[in-house]
Amino acid sequence: MALSLINTLPSLGTIIGILVFGSVANGKVKFKTIANIGMLSSGIFGILPTFWNDSIWVILLCRLICGFGTGFIMSLGATWFMRMIRDKDERGKYLSWNQMFGSGGGIIFTMLGGWLATIQWNYCFLSLAFIFVAWIIMLICFQEPKTVEQIVQEEGAKSAEEFQQAKRVKLGAGVWVVMLLFMGYQMLLSQGLILSSVFMDINGAGTAGDAANCLSIFTVFTAVFCAFGGAILKALGKFTDPIFYCILGAGMICLLVAGSNTMLYYVAMALLGIGACVCAFVNFEVSLITSPAGMAWAASLMMIGTNLGNFLSSFLLGALQGIGGDNVYFPVIFAAVGYFVLGAIFLIFNLTSKGWRNYKAEKLDGYVEEAAPLE
Repeated sequence: MALSLINTLPSLGTIIGILVFGSVANGKVKFKTIANIGMLSSGIFGILPTFWNDSIWVILLCRLICGFGTGFIMSLGATWFMRMIRDKDERGKYLSWNQMFGSGGGIIFTMLGGWLATIQWNYCFLSLAFIFVAWIIMLICFQEPKTVEQIVQEEGAKSAEEFQQAKRVKLGAGVWVVMLLFMGYQMLLSQGLILSSVFMDINGAGTAGDAANCLSIFTVFTAVFCAFGGAILKALGKFTDPIFYCILGAGMICLLVAGSNTMLYYVAMALLGIGACVCAFVNFEVSLITSPAGMAWAASLMMIGTNLGNFLSSFLLGALQGIGGDNVYFPVIFAAVGYFVLGAIFLIFNLTSKGWRNYKAEKLDGYVEEAAPLE
């Protein structure tokens, strides 16, 4: 369990960071100061376990603080867009991109960390050194947004009402449904990603390098299919998320039957990578059923759902292993069935959704294609 928490505890820290951010975002602290706190916390405590790893508790504390900084950064994006981009429709698109890039970055860091771990286990934390590159870019390019008072002074009472609405907005039940379905995606995905290398080892299906290749395949297929996300949404419409949840279920089944066939593990990871595009698609779902005033809060809610699902995945894995006993495949069997069930629920939700009834395909122009490349 402790080893699993090394991977998932940052998600708990991220949730704490998101909640704390809400108490300082509208105060006197500059956004650039908040960005510095978030990025340096993530970077310093992210790589620290590479060199200070003689205690599991030290590693877990570093991972928690690293996640806290990530929560600051993720929340900063939503609030920054609300102040910088005053066109509500345009802002909604950028908020969706913000969430998608956050999810894509998490996938890339996971892949890079897995590759570094094949060299030496503690090297996996060095993947977070790239945060310092982003920090330098932020120092050069960051533009401080106007304060709420300045925006109200320039735009008048209408903008004041918008900020008040953002504070007291109540999201519809549909947003919470999508968040819970997406949280389920996060909880189940870890079962396959964590256990795939275990399956390969017990079945003699390749080397540690093959396991690292699987993570690379996962990342590449996510990036490629996200690049065509807008076209996929136009073609599949309300069936997009249900279909991609079923693809995730098929990927889990492929892991179960792969045995000693290394190529089938590659196929399984390709399917899971394709299915991971739901990170982009669920944000479009939310934009269909959320008013412009609620988009910032909806984006934060999706972040919380993402990280809560990732954090709980460790406990779910432990529980499923306890239920399955000697059957090492049981968690992945559960994940496969779970994805098909969640896909069916998503289908029912979309078929009855008012947002999809009012959906116009032309809204998707430029929605994903310009934002998706994750290479």
